[in-house]
Amino acid sequence: MLQASETSNAATNSISVTLRRSTAAELGLNPAESAALNGVYSSLTNDAAIEGAVLGQYTKSAFLNVYDQLLPDYAGGVFELTLAASDAVTRATSRVNDIENPSGTRGAWAEEVAFGVNKSRSSESAGFQGGGFGFVGGLETGGAGLGAFGLTGSFLTGDIKDPHSPGDNLSSFSEGEGGAYWQAQLGGLRADARVAGGYLLYGNRRELLLKDANGNVTLDRASKSSSSGYTATGHFGLGYQTPQIGWVYFRPQVHGDYFYLDQGGYTEHGAANASGGDGFDLTDAARNGNESSGTASLVTGLTFGQGFKWHPELELGYRNVFSGTAGSTTANFQGGTPFTLDPESIKGGGPVARVDVKADTDFYELNLEAGIEERTHFEEGDLRLSVRVLF
Repeated sequence: MLQASETSNAATNSISVTLRRSTAAELGLNPAESAALNGVYSSLTNDAAIEGAVLGQYTKSAFLNVYDQLLPDYAGGVFELTLAASDAVTRATSRVNDIENPSGTRGAWAEEVAFGVNKSRSSESAGFQGGGFGFVGGLETGGAGLGAFGLTGSFLTGDIKDPHSPGDNLSSFSEGEGGAYWQAQLGGLRADARVAGGYLLYGNRRELLLKDANGNVTLDRASKSSSSGYTATGHFGLGYQTPQIGWVYFRPQVHGDYFYLDQGGYTEHGAANASGGDGFDLTDAARNGNESSGTASLVTGLTFGQGFKWHPELELGYRNVFSGTAGSTTANFQGGTPFTLDPESIKGGGPVARVDVKADTDFYELNLEAGIEERTHFEEGDLRLSVRVLF
């Protein structure tokens, strides 16, 4: 973190050495790392061991190995993972029902979902990797004219971490979500909508872990924290399913989605050294993120069987995030000046692919579905298993 320059004076036979702090550009920091530089530097005097570890590095890779562990979770992993959980529930309420839902009929369904996200480290921010699972249930009333209306309840949980960090760095959430949805069908025309809200509990662990060449731990500071938050989801979809040509049918469809996440602030604890100095615990302010997106796709499906019918489908499409942010992170070390780290932009588009296999009779339906979405530096995937019955 220091740069040295020297000047010599032949007349006095002396050499003067000038030391100064390295700039973010000289250290090769990305935009988020650069924004934290002053805050990190001013906190070093709180913990002599951390100060020695930071100032005692002589290569860029060694320096960043220490420096990046001092930063809060800012890359947007919590936002993307909770969004993936919400998307998994939305897919359940927007799926095409192959069991007729006549007026006055009641339906119940249950579903288990698994979801995951991955973001590669880039020149703009750190990466993340995480996954989760959940259980979703719904009740609906069928009807002609205005369509079917239903209510959902779900429990979702997941973990996210930076795979490049050597210590125990993990953010986790558990969410309870409730929502309402609508489905309508007029000939081949299909429409659906969903609104939902969720309450979340967060846990966060961070660790600064350094080892020597022999694998012996030379420095270890660990902190933990917790907070709460909430989500809001909105969705509307429209599609048209063609008449079957033999066993084959097609369904072009579009849908728009909105997601909002609010995460409460928190103060970490547990990293003070033996002398009471604390150069690692952070206080993070509340943050929020939102995303608006649109998806267009074409579903190609088959229907075959008598009594017990099979409906395999392949969906190929494109999803575009046209506005939103994963949320900026504002934090400060003990007694320090706050700094703000911005995640990489979530705007942009990429391909979507899904495979769905359904089997049904007149009274129940089984469904197994898997899908993946890709954008620059980012991938999201999910797996769903559901059962639906009429009564």
